[in-house]
Amino acid sequence: MHIGHVEDSQDRSSRWGRLVILAFASVAALVLGTLALSKPQVVVYPTTDFTRLPTSATGSVTPAAPASCVSIRQVNGSPKLANERCGSAASTFRVIGRVSDVSQCAPDADLTYHSATDAVCLDYDWAAKQCLEISSNAVAKVDCAKRGAVQPEVAIIGAVDVTYCREGGIAHSVRHFTVCTLAGDKDCKGTKRGI
Repeated sequence: MHIGHVEDSQDRSSRWGRLVILAFASVAALVLGTLALSKPQVVVYPTTDFTRLPTSATGSVTPAAPASCVSIRQVNGSPKLANERCGSAASTFRVIGRVSDVSQCAPDADLTYHSATDAVCLDYDWAAKQCLEISSNAVAKVDCAKRGAVQPEVAIIGAVDVTYCREGGIAHSVRHFTVCTLAGDKDCKGTKRGI
């Protein structure tokens, strides 16, 4: 006579199912843990040095000369780039690269310009205490009291959206930075000016 536990096939299959699930969960945790460790950590930090924002996500763009800025002017009915001193009242764009085709620019460049010889990748020439008026037709530096003007408050390196910004901004999701902006028609305390 045999005394002990008699195991039927249903008990065995239930135990095997639990073991398979446990093994799968262990492997999944190991894989996810390895991926988390191998993924570069994103560092998020603020800066007001708008001259040192990331220019390229891949490094394939030929960097522009330091402090290379331009404005776009109409010459004989066609837009042309004019060299300007960065941070000046006339400068509206910072050159972040020169390439053979606009498709080589960072996909989140603020503007691309194509000439007969090359393409130029452009970001807005943000400068502390200067405001831009940005429309679909033009960009200009304007008095910060003007309705519709935007003033850069801070750039958040590592941010891919405007969640770090007090009011809003312009996100660059490929190069991982966001320029937080304030509406220019506010007084120094942040309250809206009356009209």
